Amino acid sequence: MLTISTEFKAKQQELQKFQFQLDWYEERGLKSASELIRFADRAYNAGEIDYIEYISSLKQAIQIKRDHLEITKQYNQCALDLKYLGGSF
Repeated sequence: MLTISTEFKAKQQELQKFQFQLDWYEERGLKSASELIRFADRAYNAGEIDYIEYISSLKQAIQIKRDHLEITKQYNQCALDLKYLGGSF
């Protein structure tokens, strides 16, 4: 069984992992999603891509945004766990 100190350190490492992932989404991932949507809208309206390609691009962009939200949720949960383990509650 893990001691509280060991569990606290593991949660700190986990929080750093989530922070790294959030940084990527905020620096690159969300911008890519916005660009995908903008490109898909422009190309579809110009008749350069068909409806299936349009929806596929939107689906890809939405998945990136969903993944960002999931990582944000995991980060927040981990931060709460750290507060609990640290006696901040």
